This record gives sequence, structure tokens and C-alpha cells, in this order.
Amino acid sequence: MSASSVEYEGELTSDDLTAGERARVRRIPRSRFDQVAGWVFWVLLLLLIVQSEGWLRLVALVLGIWVYALDTYQQGKARNHHERAFESQPTLRGRFHSRFDAQGFRTTGELFEDFRTWGAFRAWEETADLVILYEGDPDRSVGRVIPKRVFVDPADVDSLRAILAEHVPEVGKG
Repeated sequence: MSASSVEYEGELTSDDLTAGERARVRRIPRSRFDQVAGWVFWVLLLLLIVQSEGWLRLVALVLGIWVYALDTYQQGKARNHHERAFESQPTLRGRFHSRFDAQGFRTTGELFEDFRTWGAFRAWEETADLVILYEGDPDRSVGRVIPKRVFVDPADVDSLRAILAEHVPEVGKG
């Protein structure tokens, strides 16, 4: 037996968009080489810092700080990108009402109304805090981000999961 419909009201935040993108990126498998290379780099750098003296130790420390700072900068840049996207698109801000049923997904906000049939979605996935719908390739872009906090009743998340499972393949399973 599947749920006939699920409705909710809520608001998106730029953090929701960033978390959706982070979930997508985390799911994309890194090659074994990339995983090993990252660990080898940090282990060798740590050994160099511990075993060396003088200017070589200083260079190794600076290199480690620089690589860490670069990674942190890139993460911040991605977060800022989502904040700017969120701020530049008035339709993302403000309260909205959404309904999932056998026909598809309808969202009505202060500035828009949007309806998508299930055929518009290629896949969906769930994280601890979000349900994510993909309109295109799930490895390339996030379509719709639904924060679970908008559901008043936890059973509504179960109903949404049942509706999605009936109409859209779960990422990696279809």
C-alpha cells in the first residue's frame, strides 16, 4: 500500500542547498588512486615534518598549511556559490507549500507555482536531513532539495519515501 499524497509547508535555506550539493559530491566515487594518493601525500608530509630539520621542515609545514587552506577555501567558495544563488533567486526564498501525489510534485510559493510529473525526475536519494530529487544526471546536478525538518509528522517522511519509491528510481538502484 502506498501513500496517496504528502503535503508540507516550509522554507529553504542556502545551507539546505549546500548540504544537497555536498551529499551529491560525497556519493560520487573517487578512484582508488585518488584515495590512496591523498593518504600517501599527508603521511609523507607528516613524516617529512617530523624527520626533517631547518628550512625543509619549514617548507613542509608551509606546504601542509597551504594545501589545507586551499581545500578550506574551495569548500567556502562552494558554500558562497550556493548562498549567492539562493540570494539571487527570489523564488528560492520565502515560504512554500508542496504536494507529492500519484501525478507528481507541485510547489507553490509567494512568487511561483511549479508542477513536475514523475517523468521529470531521473532519481532521488535520502540523507539524514534531506530528500534530494534529481532532474538530470545525479552525478552532475541537484534538482530539488527537501529538508526533512519541514515535515511536522515523521510518518510523512515515510509516506514521501513510499511515493518516491513507486515513481522514481533511487540513486544507484535504477
